[in-house]
Amino acid sequence: MKIMDNPWSNINFQDGVFISKSDGGVNLKDLWKGDAQLHLDLPPEPFIGNIDTAKLIVLLGNPGFSEADKDVFKCPVFHHEYEKCIHSGGYDGGFYYFTPETVNLPGGVWARRVYNQIMNAGSAKLFPGSASFDALKKGGQGKILDVMYESIMHIDFFPYHSKSSHNSIKGDGKCRDSRGSCRAGGIVPSQKWQFGLVGEAVKKVERGEAFIVVIRPREHWFCNVPSLGDKFGEMSNFIRYTPPQAISFTKGSLDFQNGKGTFDSIVDKLFP
Repeated sequence: MKIMDNPWSNINFQDGVFISKSDGGVNLKDLWKGDAQLHLDLPPEPFIGNIDTAKLIVLLGNPGFSEADKDVFKCPVFHHEYEKCIHSGGYDGGFYYFTPETVNLPGGVWARRVYNQIMNAGSAKLFPGSASFDALKKGGQGKILDVMYESIMHIDFFPYHSKSSHNSIKGDGKCRDSRGSCRAGGIVPSQKWQFGLVGEAVKKVERGEAFIVVIRPREHWFCNVPSLGDKFGEMSNFIRYTPPQAISFTKGSLDFQNGKGTFDSIVDKLFP
């Protein structure tokens, strides 16, 4: 159930509007300094993907930043896919970095690294004898990208880009204040929409339709989406993942942290 009107419906490339209509009362420009300063000239990414079709939903802190991220302004396909996703509130489109036209953008290169082993395993399932995604012909790669486009969703705790996450987003072990509320749950009003999406994701996982991977900030996610914390640890398709360094969903790391067979179960869900 949607808890509010989509706060992201005003975002658009043509007018360079990259701040949610619900966040206008927050002084985002001066909110944080240094590497945590927000880059408000980039389109926010509170979520990437479609909650209705997603089979692997990944919870993160906030989108990062590099100068190369501005390449999105040169890609009309990205504009179309991005606006389809964000104007729907995450109920239309898909993981917009997994299209032939966007996969080589900086965000696509990052996503390829994160999902490299999953995409290779999926390639081997759909095209027996294939060594990897890169070894496939263009048509084969397109089929793998179609699966990833439909099946992957990222939801960020905080929607705006910064080079490094502010300490209040990372979590410092003191999630709740004296009243029991999350210290980071109301930095901007638009966060509530993402919390609602995660609530929908929990229902999908309970029905056996998807996996959730919680990366960061775990305590803040549990605090703001109680159903997530209540169910975590009870079902195998609620997955913990603490990256040793950069995020990369490998068979070794997923199975080590969640039990043997976790990686294969995810691959089988995405590529039945």
